[in-house]
Amino acid sequence: MRRRRKNGVRRAVMLLMLVSGLGVTGIALMAAYDDARSTAAGVDVSGGPPHNPLPPPLMLAHFQHAADAHHVPLSLLLAVAATESGYNADARSSAGALGVMQMMPATFAAYAPAGAQAADIWNPAVEIDAAAAMLAADGVAAGDPARALLAYNHDSAYVAQVRARQAAYQDWLDYGQPGPNATLPWPVTAGITQPFGCTGVGLEPSRGGCPHFHTGVDLGVPSGTAVGAACPGTVIRAVDGATGFGVYVVISCDLPGVDYSTLYGHFSRRMVELGDRVALGQVIGYSGSTGNSSGPHLHFEVDTASGPADPMKYLTPP
Repeated sequence: MRRRRKNGVRRAVMLLMLVSGLGVTGIALMAAYDDARSTAAGVDVSGGPPHNPLPPPLMLAHFQHAADAHHVPLSLLLAVAATESGYNADARSSAGALGVMQMMPATFAAYAPAGAQAADIWNPAVEIDAAAAMLAADGVAAGDPARALLAYNHDSAYVAQVRARQAAYQDWLDYGQPGPNATLPWPVTAGITQPFGCTGVGLEPSRGGCPHFHTGVDLGVPSGTAVGAACPGTVIRAVDGATGFGVYVVISCDLPGVDYSTLYGHFSRRMVELGDRVALGQVIGYSGSTGNSSGPHLHFEVDTASGPADPMKYLTPP
């Protein structure tokens, strides 16, 4: 069994409104060649924190009911279930924990609502209610969700993981529960100086049958332009390099249902460190021309588990 914390972060809606209005406006200030994609500059999506699954719609109603009944943050319940079972109502651990909330039978019996039977541990509505009751009793009701999580699973690393996931689920709730196909706001307002895909730029490496392939889009902005995070998430790379992407940042997007990372290259300076959790639109660095670059611009890319994807399929249409 495992547990998670409370984090009512309400900055997201305003940030979304501020950033989502950005489009591709203006023209490129110059045509900027991009970087050679070296091993050091590559993106290892699998090295980031686990992505957060979307709760099944029918199950979400059970989570909301239990949260209201026991005064436990909805985001906390979602984070626990995501960490415990990934919302799998048929989950069974080697230790004997069962169901979507991975409760032990004896613990379930102690916190299940009146009239519940032992077999109801497999009923998400009943087990979610029991888990909420346990969390409330073990510390949430007293304003100490960390203690409640530690009681749910005696592992400080587990507590930290659920805390991080709760923050992501709270943002998701604050945003209005966007689906995985929700578009990303542009990190800067600028024209595209080099698109994604096959290119004649010799600096680019070969990929997918192309002698030279550009793994993102280049956005023509002057040096020192503030760059906002296109998605909330955790910084999984923060590099001050002299080649490749130069000074760059990679953010593992943690909104539920999203399973990709975003990369921002050629900064003149970055404003975040490895492990930081950033909000949507938060300034993560300032554009420049570091690394393999012929002039000031921002290289932006979206990296999935199968490799770089065309950012234009993710960004808000201009």
